Amino acid sequence: MKRLLQTLLLLALACAVLPAASAAPAIFARTNLVAWCIVPFDSKKRGPAERAEMAAKLGFKHIAYDWRAEHVAEFETEILEYRKRGLNYFAFWSTHEEAFKQFAKHSLHPQIWMTVPSPAGATQAERVEKAAAQLLPAVQRAGKAGSQFGLYNHGGWGGEPENMIAICELLRTRHGATNVGIIYNQHHGHDHVDRFAKVLAAMKPHLLCLNLNGMTRDGDKRGQKILPLGSGELDLPLLKVIAASGYRGPIGIIGHTQDDVEQRLRDNLDGLDWLLPQLEGKPAGPKPKYRTIAAAKPVAAAAQPPAAVVGQSAAPSLAKEFGHALAGGFVEEGKAAYRELPITVELRAQVHSKNGFNILVACDPKASAQHWELYTYSGSGVFSLYMPGRGGEFKSSANICDGQWHALAAIIEPARVRLFVDGKQVLDAPAKPLTGTPKPGGLGIGKLVESGLGCDGLLDDIRISRGVREINGVPKEPLKADAQTIGLWNFDDAKSPSAGRADLPVGQARAASSQAADAQQRVPTKKPELLYTKQATREATESATTTATLKQLPAARLASIHALPAAPTLKPDGSADVTGAKTITLPNAQWTTLDASAKSLLFTLRADAPREVTFRIGCKRPVQTKFNNGPMPSDLGPPGWLAGQIGNIADPVPFHVKLRAGDNFLSLTFTETVPFYFELDPLGRDLREQLNARLTADFPPTGEARYWRIETIPVPTGIALEVGGMAFAPDNALIVCTRRGEIWRYYSAAVQAECAKPGPNRAAMLKASSSTATAVPPSFGDRWELFATGLHEPLGLLAGKPGEVFVVQRSELTRIADTDGDGRADLFETLDQNCGVSASQHAYIFGPVRDKAGNLWGAISGIGVSGPGKYFGWSFKVTPKGEFIPVSSGLRSPNGLCMTPDGDLFITDNQGEWVGTSPLHHVSPGAFHGHPASLKWEPNFKGNASSADDLTKIRKLPAIQFPYGTMGQSLAEPVIDTTGGRFGPFAGQMFVCDESKCIVVRVALEKVDGEWQGACLPFRSGFQGGNNRAAFAPDGSLFLGQTDRGWGSTGGKSFGLQRLVWSGEAPFEIETMKLTPDGFDVRFTRPVDRSAAATPANWSLSHYHYLYRQAYGSPQQDITPVKVATATVSADGRTVRLKLPELRAGKIYELHHANLRAADGTAPLHTAAYYTLNRVGKE
Repeated sequence: MKRLLQTLLLLALACAVLPAASAAPAIFARTNLVAWCIVPFDSKKRGPAERAEMAAKLGFKHIAYDWRAEHVAEFETEILEYRKRGLNYFAFWSTHEEAFKQFAKHSLHPQIWMTVPSPAGATQAERVEKAAAQLLPAVQRAGKAGSQFGLYNHGGWGGEPENMIAICELLRTRHGATNVGIIYNQHHGHDHVDRFAKVLAAMKPHLLCLNLNGMTRDGDKRGQKILPLGSGELDLPLLKVIAASGYRGPIGIIGHTQDDVEQRLRDNLDGLDWLLPQLEGKPAGPKPKYRTIAAAKPVAAAAQPPAAVVGQSAAPSLAKEFGHALAGGFVEEGKAAYRELPITVELRAQVHSKNGFNILVACDPKASAQHWELYTYSGSGVFSLYMPGRGGEFKSSANICDGQWHALAAIIEPARVRLFVDGKQVLDAPAKPLTGTPKPGGLGIGKLVESGLGCDGLLDDIRISRGVREINGVPKEPLKADAQTIGLWNFDDAKSPSAGRADLPVGQARAASSQAADAQQRVPTKKPELLYTKQATREATESATTTATLKQLPAARLASIHALPAAPTLKPDGSADVTGAKTITLPNAQWTTLDASAKSLLFTLRADAPREVTFRIGCKRPVQTKFNNGPMPSDLGPPGWLAGQIGNIADPVPFHVKLRAGDNFLSLTFTETVPFYFELDPLGRDLREQLNARLTADFPPTGEARYWRIETIPVPTGIALEVGGMAFAPDNALIVCTRRGEIWRYYSAAVQAECAKPGPNRAAMLKASSSTATAVPPSFGDRWELFATGLHEPLGLLAGKPGEVFVVQRSELTRIADTDGDGRADLFETLDQNCGVSASQHAYIFGPVRDKAGNLWGAISGIGVSGPGKYFGWSFKVTPKGEFIPVSSGLRSPNGLCMTPDGDLFITDNQGEWVGTSPLHHVSPGAFHGHPASLKWEPNFKGNASSADDLTKIRKLPAIQFPYGTMGQSLAEPVIDTTGGRFGPFAGQMFVCDESKCIVVRVALEKVDGEWQGACLPFRSGFQGGNNRAAFAPDGSLFLGQTDRGWGSTGGKSFGLQRLVWSGEAPFEIETMKLTPDGFDVRFTRPVDRSAAATPANWSLSHYHYLYRQAYGSPQQDITPVKVATATVSADGRTVRLKLPELRAGKIYELHHANLRAADGTAPLHTAAYYTLNRVGKE
């Protein structure tokens, strides 16, 4: 009754302050949220790049960085990865001199968070004095670094708000520490909920950040200390208190469990999104479906916590007779017998990593005096026992974190503790009499009861027994229940992690599991259907739909992964002898680096019936693959061909494979130890595409999609539209040539209808239509017409007069025309063959484009030089009279030409030998762009074509160098926006396709000392395939033609056609970045918030370069932070002048801004720009 009254009182208080809550959502906006406890607390053990990518994907703008010893070496990398994605390095846990060194180097001033100590003392004043004295050195160190210092509540006396306030005020008044404030964590404040409004009001003047948590009464005492937002009955009342308090600072969202931290953060964000409408008095929507807890219903205040299954799955155990093992962890209801000593605990464990603590079995929460836990110690991996009420830690010297199966046991008596590993005693130590207060809770298997730590490995055959059992050797068979047994877990029913307990005989559990599997095998197959289950958010809908759909499908799962020191000898079915091989686990859908001893991996995948799944495999070096002892199937090329290209493709490559019933085997053998990626998508291709289409239709786009939407053009069955070139004809038809030698005319219903509206477009369309045999139909329906066939891999197309096109093929420049008006080409005229032909797969010709004088321009690949061809690596023009004129040399793989309205020719090239990163070249007569193979046809070159020094003397620097991987990877066609504003606010700028990354990049050029240079900026991602060609339509939209054969792309589609359409709303973006005598002018699309823009700390700059060398590509060199001296906003509010200490030619200047918004409050779409500074310019 007392608890009920307390809860009602809190609800009443929340309702009393409700009228002020209408302003609350602003502080709960994504841009004000701080991701916290996401580094050590992550089952996928992401690295800096993956972590930054995850945070950006979830919409976070601020990160509070927590760490362990193994992360010190990554401090700088973490900073750089955050900057690449425009993330604010908001806070740092505790202190470390290496961190302060990096903060100074990169001009960072993050908050420093540290636990408040709880010193002993005769009086309250004495304790406050001692706590302040202990904290003072760290406070002063933070002040020296220009950082605020946050007193962090972490339980105990030091975590009480009144004590934190007293310490804060003493440090400020006596020591002048004006940088001190308070960080308040709800998950360490369960005892404060009934006076939360009062303590929040008292803390508010000092509060630097407020970290949220799902809150249920006495959750810290009942194994529910850390819950997702929205799952606790106190969450809404507490949020209403925060909203009404007037606090408007940062809000923290915590991970702090050993789940996949992305899923945990998504759970919190979904819960917050569910709560926010209720703050404004709106009815509650559908409850989120949480990913990291089994049940997320509001918890009754007096209820015992339900069993929580977190991230558990079944995996093969140490031998067939042991069935399955547990991967992950769960919590179930505790029993008094687990606490009544003496007891004996036995189990099997295979633990992989000693980088952190691994929890094997835990009874009651750590706050209980009767708590005991079996675990491995961080750093050493030794088998240990922890009992806070009987002496604390009991550590053996036996390291069990070696990836091998071990038989473990603990005999726990009131006055004695013994630990055993593989039948041998490794510890015998006295225990102390019980002290402290018991706080009964659940039993954690593979994790702590109160969440937090888990286990990196597999567990099996766990038995808890009354009394002392004799431990003699290693059991040869699974443990059985007897009169002493309190609990027994064997995990042989994958659907129930606790199956096989003492209340279900082991044999019966295994038999039931086998019968269920046999029954599934007998289910007749049918075409799988997508069971679409719409929820409140896109993420929740995807999760719910995937779960529902998979339930109707035969199970397909990863059974095991064995790491071998060499390629195994495969049996006819693809299996191999794995005796002595190490069983490992890998995070799904994440890059990871394998142990150096793992030269080969054998994946066992188990399917209950034949069905399709999708693998995505990535590796930074070549990898040999076998699937069921045959070549890896793929849609592209012969079987096994695409798998052979994995090491040449930067991103994971999808393979849609059909699993047979039973076991399937995927063998991967590596040439060297490099980052590796594996993902199993059990939905398969068709269901995944259906789901993605429904998600896109049901959830309004955000981010880039809000401003420029992507429309996919249906391509008729039978057309392999590997786009090599495309252009719009006078009748508004899109002319497309394919790499398979066809030319198609596509009439877009959308474009035709737009152009039929009154205006100049309609007049031009009707004029063009009247001069061709095929008029535009009144219905403006989509249609495809075959115009020509039989070409040799054309990689460029230019539309001429009605019925006429120009293309480049492998060996010539060709004019193709329809002379009789029947809609099909009947004239194929060779205009030039001076380039000859080569047998090399790289011997492409690109173009053509036309200048004002009527010259046709092209470019020839400079790699694969062989055969009778000539002018490899040259740009050229063919005059109206048919004269072939080589113009510039030094091109490598020039897969894109753009002739500007002013007559300047730009050519994109691609990273490789002599090309450190992909560039954009400006063509001028006689220029040498850097690749020396072309110099064979340059009679005036007398130097050494292998000498970088000789080549540097004659090399013309690229106008733009695109940072590799960030701003593209395989550049393709550039186009100029000539739509006059119909495509958005960047009229006159250049847009560059990228084939590998499936993106479009924006380029803003300027002339400095007579030569072009400028900035490249992110524009649009998310295309279905590799963008190879682009063409602006008459209606102002941009068409993208796609192909990835031979190159690979991240999009997954081998070919296709998409259209990019502006919504009419201009984003808040960097429009241009231009050079000034002492820095840069950064101009935005709309006025900026003056205060934020004029703060130098909100601007981050660094510069670097790429090596010019014969080797393939180059990493970034000499990455150097650049301090912004001043930031001055122009009178119109759109330009910010950044003054720098110096400017260095030959560098790429990478710019990021943080905390910037438009004057009207609009958040930026992107926050980065990359300026290629070749010339500093004259004063």
